[in-house]
Amino acid sequence: MILPLRSLRKKVVLGNLFLILLSLWFAVGFAAQASHAEPLPPTSIIYSLSPYPAETGQTVTIEGAVIPNDATGTVTLTDDGTTIDTQTLVNGMFTFNVVFNTTGLHTLVVEYAGDGQHQPSSSMPLPLPVGNAPVKGGNFQPPADLVAQLRQTPDRVASSASDSPITYSFTVKNMGQGKAGRVSLTLPVDPQLTVSYASFEDSGVWVTSVTDSAINVSIPDLDQGQEATGTIVMMPKSATAGSMVTTQATVNWTNDGGGNKMAVSNKVSFTFGEGNRDASEGEVQLMSLDTTSMPGKAVATGSFWIPEEAVSSWLTSPDGTSVAISAGNADASGSYAITVDTTSLAAGTYVIAAYGQRSGVYGSAVLVVNADGSVHGQNVKLTVKDLGR
Repeated sequence: MILPLRSLRKKVVLGNLFLILLSLWFAVGFAAQASHAEPLPPTSIIYSLSPYPAETGQTVTIEGAVIPNDATGTVTLTDDGTTIDTQTLVNGMFTFNVVFNTTGLHTLVVEYAGDGQHQPSSSMPLPLPVGNAPVKGGNFQPPADLVAQLRQTPDRVASSASDSPITYSFTVKNMGQGKAGRVSLTLPVDPQLTVSYASFEDSGVWVTSVTDSAINVSIPDLDQGQEATGTIVMMPKSATAGSMVTTQATVNWTNDGGGNKMAVSNKVSFTFGEGNRDASEGEVQLMSLDTTSMPGKAVATGSFWIPEEAVSSWLTSPDGTSVAISAGNADASGSYAITVDTTSLAAGTYVIAAYGQRSGVYGSAVLVVNADGSVHGQNVKLTVKDLGR
């Protein structure tokens, strides 16, 4: 699964200054109008795609919406610039079902034609890897692909009081075609924390061991598309104010066809302080921002992604409009850097945002451009709210 539609229907709010629409790209240009004509309102496109990656002969479902949802008309899906299909919007929504018969990287774009009341727009190009379908027959079993997502509350500052809980929530999803057996999750325990209790909705999920350094959880076998969730609560133990705690879970499993596999989750962090401060329950994490090393450039770096996961990024202007910046992959340590050319930016407050397509985590950094052209970062409280329909 990539770019979950539920998750994409969110925005990051910076005070009351502006709204971040989580579109991955939209056109802001429009044909010259007569001096008395009002410009058409802009649109943006949000969508999800499943499965990701795909295989030849497999049906890929692409569903999404044009925002605002009173937009009418048609949307077109293109693959490397070639039109695949055109659909008519229904209540602003669309669905494409596509079968790819060739392997390789397919670059998909959804284009909205406009309707005379709204501007046309295009989504950001999305690369979809398509591989060969598994050979049928014999004893061959396709592998599982487990993704571990980790969240934490509070996600900014945690009280060092011994009775103040820090809650970790995990989700383990099988995004592959094969079955995962002997699944287990390990969550390390920082020396400044101690495990209080764990909670699981599925009776098949249970704690196998707890030590001073880790808690181990057994998870039932996961078929394609299945997931398991759980909550682990820890308490401060001899915590030092100002110290940072960073946590990353590890999941292990065995494929039906043989072979042991391991994957790690995204990272979550907080700093011990006098009281709790939570911005988004771990869904939005702050990226570091360097505005001094490269003249005319600002570099936002997130080091919390799942290693090598696909990350897309965009820049939101003071007026709330967004434009794509880059798309790529985090490195082997889970770090991804985004470079913004600040020389052409007008004065105002901007948000550099990014989305990890496996972790489901958003990254944000606030960039302030001064009237004299100088730039600096700004620490703010960011929250996530649902987009209204």
